Amino acid sequence: MSEAEIIVRHGETHLGRFLLGPGEYYIGSEVGSHIQLDVPDVAGTHALLVFEGDRIQIQDLGTEHGTYVGGTRLDSSCSLTPPQTVKIGSAMLDIKLAEDTEFLTQPPQAGVLGNSTNAIQESLQGQRYEVGYSFNQGSMGAIHGALDLNLGRNVAMKVILGENEPPREQLLRFIREAQVMGQLDHPNIVPIYELGVNDRNQLFYTMKYVKGVTLEFVLKRIRRGDPEYLEKYPLVQLLTIFQKICDAVGFAHSRGIIHRDLKPENIMLGEFGQALVMDWGLGMILAQRDEESDASPPGMNQAAMEPQKLSGTILGDIMGTPQFMAPEQAAGKNTELDERTDIFALGGILYNILTLSAPLTGKTLHELLYKNIEGLIDPPTYFNTRTKHKKRAKDGSLVPAWSLPHCPGNQIPDTLSKISMKALATDPNDRFPTVGELQRDLLQFQHGIEMLVTQHKGWTAAIVSGTVLIVVVIFSLFLSGRFHKSKLDNLRDAVPTLVEKANSLYLENKLVDALNVANYAVTLAPDDAAVHLLQGKIHQSLERYPDALKAYQEALDRDSELAEAAEGMEFCTKALETASAAKSQAIESPEPEESKASASPDEQMEKSAGKAKPAAPKQ
Repeated sequence: MSEAEIIVRHGETHLGRFLLGPGEYYIGSEVGSHIQLDVPDVAGTHALLVFEGDRIQIQDLGTEHGTYVGGTRLDSSCSLTPPQTVKIGSAMLDIKLAEDTEFLTQPPQAGVLGNSTNAIQESLQGQRYEVGYSFNQGSMGAIHGALDLNLGRNVAMKVILGENEPPREQLLRFIREAQVMGQLDHPNIVPIYELGVNDRNQLFYTMKYVKGVTLEFVLKRIRRGDPEYLEKYPLVQLLTIFQKICDAVGFAHSRGIIHRDLKPENIMLGEFGQALVMDWGLGMILAQRDEESDASPPGMNQAAMEPQKLSGTILGDIMGTPQFMAPEQAAGKNTELDERTDIFALGGILYNILTLSAPLTGKTLHELLYKNIEGLIDPPTYFNTRTKHKKRAKDGSLVPAWSLPHCPGNQIPDTLSKISMKALATDPNDRFPTVGELQRDLLQFQHGIEMLVTQHKGWTAAIVSGTVLIVVVIFSLFLSGRFHKSKLDNLRDAVPTLVEKANSLYLENKLVDALNVANYAVTLAPDDAAVHLLQGKIHQSLERYPDALKAYQEALDRDSELAEAAEGMEFCTKALETASAAKSQAIESPEPEESKASASPDEQMEKSAGKAKPAAPKQ
């Protein structure tokens, strides 16, 4: 994985080094900026750096002192060609690409510790860490890469922000974050190694160093239609990742701890399939929640918060991320927070996965908090209608107003939308009471068809190219009265997946398999014109013209303007008329037996039909 190395300087002063993986990074003087520059003419949120593996872009965010590349002040986003220098106010950023940089450059050797016991002990009591690049910065601390000199391994080191002694509340919150993580030994929670004080008298803790990207970055790449991320992260894979997130949060709840700042930005996806819940800085031990004081709603000074930072964590009386925090959290009712507060945020993450948009959007913090407390969230299925509307692109062409390229059929399943909205209920009593119950509903959707077959073991199911076909099971269960409407609703949500599978088989010319899947889709969605159309096309390719005519007619009965169905009917009608005429002619003027014997079976068939076979399915 490529990484970007950034060296920051101001005049002759070296301000720091950063090592960044793919992602989006805010640059500015504001505490909490990913790259914080303590320079007078650098704005609080000055510029946005976007790193996409082999491409880096930078954009000035409308600042007074500007952002310069090659001596030219930027008025729009600019692509960089590393190595290159960017001027932010009067600060200079030297940017270059670095391939798979590691802090540990060579394996540790026991011999360097010395030969005697005393020498070894003295060596282990000396400097413990060699601190390297900074590669992230949050609301309370900067994260550096470091080498543990005793164990010879790379670690991530979080150091509390500020050159001077931080306020007592900030120190206690930093220590609590480390202690909370120390109590959570789970595969989907990053493990912590040590809490201590460095030689500059700064609090720090070390943890596992994980290479990867955030879920936030992945969803943005999918939103932009990036083929690499669409292939790697289809909806089914994103739901598996979400289940891992739920596993971690459920485990924390079992230990009496809530996170309070769950969002895609705080989910790290590793190179080898890991999904880790990060940043427990706002974690609350529920047994100690009475120590938290309730807060009043924010004043207008907070409402003026910069729009591009509304997805960031805010600290103060109200703590969390406005786009994902629960209403009771937004209202500052800190003593009323419990596990359901995190369940709201999990619903927000699922919402973001489905729609590629945060559940709450607005131009100011005040607007976001108002929408939150009033429960003004559109259900994810609202975005299904937006995909059918058009907007004008920059080149003048008409494109969909919204795209859901990761969802089967470009549509969000209704069941998943309902799960998300239940978790996002304004009243905590209307949400899932536990993470486990949310997961069970989600699993019922993910494995609905397989679970249905398992629950009725007396029936058999045929597997065709990975798609479960249980038409007989469904009809039999209807007749026996053992089929529940909720099960059927779950199966109907799978129709876009089935149509996509049937169409794929059709394009591969696996027509019998395609027809089986299409027939199953028709059973589940008898009012869907597109499903009948696909069924008709497959019948036509199999030269089953009467069946094709029937399917095309069903499609037109549901959508009279479906031109492809009308064209298919016309073709099949002519094919039947031609075959009928050829048959009549053959009866009136039979061919000599010797002529028939000399022709191949294929030639005989073509002569009797009087036409060529249909063309292969179009891509």
